[in-house]
Amino acid sequence: MGLFIGAMLLSLIGWIFMLTGALGAYLHLYWIVSLLSFAAMMLITIWDMWRIKVMAENGSMNDNLALYCAFMLYVDFIYLFMRVLRFVLYFANRRN
Repeated sequence: MGLFIGAMLLSLIGWIFMLTGALGAYLHLYWIVSLLSFAAMMLITIWDMWRIKVMAENGSMNDNLALYCAFMLYVDFIYLFMRVLRFVLYFANRRN
């Protein structure tokens, strides 16, 4: 959670750089924030999958909990997909 708060603060600083016109200085910060938030989300997804596995092994799964776990993983994968799409679109636009 602390990594996400730090990434949000760095993103806010980046927006200030973009508004002042110092985009070149922000570009390195943007990539650091993007890669750190991607790595953090990968770790959160791994942790969520481990928690679901432990719940399933304990036999504490019911329909509502299974739906909650599915939604949890769905949100994680959507966020990762959006992050990967952002990287792909950035590099596709750089080639043109």
